[in-house]
Amino acid sequence: MKTYTQICLFITVIALTAVSCSKEIPQDTPRLINVTASIASYAKASAVDFEEGDNIGLYIFSQDETLAENIIGTKQSDGSFDTQRVYWPETGSIDIMAYYPWYSWGTEYDNPQVIFHTIQTDQSDALDFTYSDLMTACAMSVTDTDEPVHLVFKHAMSLVNIKLIPGEGLTLEDLEYAKVTIPSMPTQCYANIVTGEISEYLYGQPSDITPYGNSPVIVNGELPLMSAIIVPQTIPAGTELLKISTGNMITGVDNFSYITTEDITFESGFRYQLAITLIPATVSATAQLSASPR
Repeated sequence: MKTYTQICLFITVIALTAVSCSKEIPQDTPRLINVTASIASYAKASAVDFEEGDNIGLYIFSQDETLAENIIGTKQSDGSFDTQRVYWPETGSIDIMAYYPWYSWGTEYDNPQVIFHTIQTDQSDALDFTYSDLMTACAMSVTDTDEPVHLVFKHAMSLVNIKLIPGEGLTLEDLEYAKVTIPSMPTQCYANIVTGEISEYLYGQPSDITPYGNSPVIVNGELPLMSAIIVPQTIPAGTELLKISTGNMITGVDNFSYITTEDITFESGFRYQLAITLIPATVSATAQLSASPR
């Protein structure tokens, strides 16, 4: 017969063994989904990459449910993006769709792949210029990984750079503080994050756009570029694309127009340079156009 002490020791050994065994059983703990991001090729409007504090919008879907809906990812000093906690599903893959700049209303309620975007009409402020430059990224059918999911953002809008050149009868000094307007432009559109397709919002009212860097001052013997973000579109021949006011009457003329001589197509993700020569004799302007991917 076992003594009381022996029984207690036996029970204690069993309990300790149970605790020891339980520690050896693997525990399934969900793992966080982490993301990093960069900008393809060129840059966002005012910088070469995302800056600390920039906010992107994120949608994350599994095969069965929405894991995250328009959550904010904020760029950190170490290059990572801080988001609310989102975990990998137990099985299957995920789709991630992202855009910049973040909007509180997010994508379309009936189609999370499509976002409604509005560019600013007055882009003379650097922040309004940057916020006009919609960028999107997606990573589809991503399986569980220990590494952060990297998102490469592409520009959805077109960037137009404008360089003013004095024609015969004008000097560079005559063009200092010139004001440029891009008249009657669409400012609203839909962008498909996955396909990259851009479609104009047909019910919006066209507006004049004021570029960033308007009223330029001569620096190192030349006038700096003026730049504007516009909705991708085709401008028909015979359209007044630019209005330029020099603000002085040195030559008896201070207002010029650039009228397109042929159709011009501004594509998503491209940068265009318009070298505009002002000609007082005909009160007109000519242009040399070049384009390159952003």
